[in-house]
Amino acid sequence: MIVFRFAGGCSDNPLLCNPPMLVSRQEEVFIIGAARTPVGSFRSQLASLSAPQLGSVAIKAAVERGGLKPEDVQEVYMGQVCQANVGQAPARQASLGAGLKVSTIVTTVNKVCSSGLKSIMLAAQQIQTGQQNVVIGGGMESMSQVPFYLPRGDTTYGGLQLVLCLIMITSNGLSPNDIEETLVGAVLTANCGQNVARQVAIAIGA
Repeated sequence: MIVFRFAGGCSDNPLLCNPPMLVSRQEEVFIIGAARTPVGSFRSQLASLSAPQLGSVAIKAAVERGGLKPEDVQEVYMGQVCQANVGQAPARQASLGAGLKVSTIVTTVNKVCSSGLKSIMLAAQQIQTGQQNVVIGGGMESMSQVPFYLPRGDTTYGGLQLVLCLIMITSNGLSPNDIEETLVGAVLTANCGQNVARQVAIAIGA
């Protein structure tokens, strides 16, 4: 979870500036606060907390570490992949749980494994383009609470089978039959991440 802040010249406190306007140059962006929850094991200590609940903890901590008040935050972008069974507008749930104002602009982003990173990019771009002064970007997920799916298919009665769609890429629509397996393939998400990390030489501790 990252809180971005605009660094303009209109005031020492960017929140006292006039409403942001479209500008022909990019405004500077600074990270003033960051936080994350502990990394838990599957179905372990954090299993009872939903993704929005975990996200609200990170948002609240990031705002506090940035020396801001909840009402200072103008916009929030939160990424989440597996949104089934968490209710509507997960990012809104997280922002309200963190004590942010109801009027805060909030957007939930789903770009699969890049959801959190894309949210951070969007948050930074809102400041670069002069749209906002204080924006939060981050991601949230609870693998322990991802539900099983029960696809009906052509079965009218009986014969239904539970499906855990998060395991295989081919089970969540990203590898249709008309895409060659060499392009996507049936690869575990974690293994795919490790393969990419090796290809671009990113160490685990980076």
